Amino acid sequence: MKKVAQTGMFIALFVGLVIGVIAIGAMVTQITQQTSTTTVTDNQFTMSNTSCVDLTNNCILSLTTIENQTGIGTITSGNYSICSVNAPLSRYDGVLVSGDASVDLANGQTLNATYTEISCDYIGGTTTRSLVSYIPLLAVVALLVFTIVIGGLSKV
Repeated sequence: MKKVAQTGMFIALFVGLVIGVIAIGAMVTQITQQTSTTTVTDNQFTMSNTSCVDLTNNCILSLTTIENQTGIGTITSGNYSICSVNAPLSRYDGVLVSGDASVDLANGQTLNATYTEISCDYIGGTTTRSLVSYIPLLAVVALLVFTIVIGGLSKV
């Protein structure tokens, strides 16, 4: 009878470990998505000075530069702004160019944008991002405790 109980404990231990590893893997993927940034360089778009132009399927954290397609003329920072086309509230995914006298611009002209892209569910606070990054570590510790407890019970 003791062997049957031990077999049941080992099955529970194995199933718990498999479920725990899968859950931790999903957790790490989600946290990485919500805390990472990507720099996009020279993303081409067609200028409009009357409406917001969608640059990305994600969201924009910051817009670094906008220049004409040849790279000769850079539009100064006061002559463009990030705006929202399809992004959720308080996030931006597009750009509106108001014009720049130093660069010859026309509606329909192709421009290049360099910006920092984020997931639209990006965690904004630095402290919060730091704390969230420890969640998988705590889950691993909990999984180890589970393994030790179940393993100890199987010897009883």
